[in-house]
Amino acid sequence: MRLAFFLCLACHASVGMTNSSPKRVVSLAPVITESMFALQAENQLVGVTRFCDRPLAAKKIAKIGGFIDPQLEAVLLLKPDLVVGMKIPSHVQLLAQLKKRKIATLTIENNTIADIRQSLLQIGRVLKREKSAQVFLKQFDQELTTLKKSVSCSPTALILLVIGSSPFIVAGPHTFASEALELIGAKSAVPKSAPRWPVWSIEGMLQNPPRAIIATEGIELRQALRGHLAPLLQQSAFKNTLLLAPAKSILQRPGPYLIEDIKQLVWLLQQNEICNFKTLSAFSAYAFFDHIDMGST
Repeated sequence: MRLAFFLCLACHASVGMTNSSPKRVVSLAPVITESMFALQAENQLVGVTRFCDRPLAAKKIAKIGGFIDPQLEAVLLLKPDLVVGMKIPSHVQLLAQLKKRKIATLTIENNTIADIRQSLLQIGRVLKREKSAQVFLKQFDQELTTLKKSVSCSPTALILLVIGSSPFIVAGPHTFASEALELIGAKSAVPKSAPRWPVWSIEGMLQNPPRAIIATEGIELRQALRGHLAPLLQQSAFKNTLLLAPAKSILQRPGPYLIEDIKQLVWLLQQNEICNFKTLSAFSAYAFFDHIDMGST
């Protein structure tokens, strides 16, 4: 699941929509489910994926399969009048079959922070929740501005955001994750010429030794990375490199919880004297994290 959203490339207009607000909506992605809750449209949700776990109320909604393997039969049983997905192969295929059955569909894109804003507006328009979208985005933008003003990071400390270890995927330029770094004044160890979600190599890391490698998926990914990156411990350029991890994943889903993810990222970097902040509003999404350095046992 963690790699599938990297393939989201384009945004498509809704198909077959009427002037009335959909009453039975199926979400094919956690960020879509989270967006509907953010728009206070959860009562219109009749189906979600088994990965839709935020907020907790999403767990009680009927499941239609996984993020990359939604089941057509499960969707049809729910008799939706709108199905919202993303442009990944499994969604494209399923949405095409739904269109043949005259079921309205909507495809969103969430690669960047601008995409997150646009998709919320897009879903809000289709669900007749434009006011809710505007209210949420006003607060969202205020939080981003506050973060930008309140946080300062060392301009020389390169940060590598690792999304997965099999393969070794990192956050490249023009992604919501790299934009989160830019927002707080931190610098990515991935060059601007790289793809959005490149498969990174130890050789690539040797060219730009990071001050911190962040296992964004959490402690299990950190453990996997410790084994993968063991050869780096022999390099003098990495003697001060930290391998950090949140207790739960951050920067994995480009959606309404991005603010909380950035706050946890800031806290993690602040604890290791890479960033500082003046004031930061309360963390509300999930627990804090622990961290270790590369050389610890």
